[in-house]
Amino acid sequence: MQFGDGSTLAGNFVNDCLEGPGTYREASGVTYEGTYKEGLLEGPGVEREEDGTVFFEGAYSGGVRDGPGVLRFKEGARIEGQWAEGCLEGEAVYYYPDGSALQGTWRRGDLQRASFKSAVAAEFDVPQKVFAKDEPTTRRIARRPLLQDPYEAQYTYVKASGLAGAGEGLFMQRDVPAGFVVAMYGGIRISLEEGDKKEWRLKPNLICLDDHMCVDVPLEYSDLSVYKATTGHKANHHWNFNAAYKMYYNHPIFGRIRCIRSIRPIKKDEEVTVNYGYIKEDCPPWYLNFMEGHWDKINPLPNK
Repeated sequence: MQFGDGSTLAGNFVNDCLEGPGTYREASGVTYEGTYKEGLLEGPGVEREEDGTVFFEGAYSGGVRDGPGVLRFKEGARIEGQWAEGCLEGEAVYYYPDGSALQGTWRRGDLQRASFKSAVAAEFDVPQKVFAKDEPTTRRIARRPLLQDPYEAQYTYVKASGLAGAGEGLFMQRDVPAGFVVAMYGGIRISLEEGDKKEWRLKPNLICLDDHMCVDVPLEYSDLSVYKATTGHKANHHWNFNAAYKMYYNHPIFGRIRCIRSIRPIKKDEEVTVNYGYIKEDCPPWYLNFMEGHWDKINPLPNK
């Protein structure tokens, strides 16, 4: 059965309702597979991306997630827990891409409190349940700006950059392979239009989140003594960059943010560099000077 919006239903129909094994496919290509009762998913089911990748597998009741399940994210993270009326509820475990875990309690889909178990070394464990949802808003960067993301704390540190005039830089604590998430990039939410209006000197840490929204670490939060919940804004630009800005779709503490992912192996104590992606016609003066003679070595990216 096909609908006007392009979505489809496949299976056995009783009184015009899907009954028994079936699949609902949205126009976007996302599918919901399982056992249907009176047109709604009931019991075990699977949700797949348009390319067939499973992003949720678990129990349903009345067409919504309800019961044990596993939710997977594109950045390589996952949550294992219980859902109630469509929301994560109660005790659950969030696994970062490296297998490190936040173990705690969720209410209506939001992290209430959690401890941290490192997949790297016991010295990074945080047994106290100090981590909770702290998503930035348009007016507040964080309720606890000095509580660093525990995953990031395992992999990077900040010190004086090796690049002339760059100030501080982001460095690796340990070797990582290509394709590895090394740091998070959170910040105050501002509209793309508002970001475009800011003078370059006032937005050194502004980065696009999507086509409508940016995240910014304002100048007053540049020092780590004031803000270090995430430190991705400390990564400097270079034409021979070793990492790139990517989406982090659902961070349990900060929500939807950017992250920095290695594009080649990075060694311990090597500085993490990225491509800011400015163009000649729209960039700060320092960038124009820095890139003199190097524009042909880099492909501008609309990231920062």
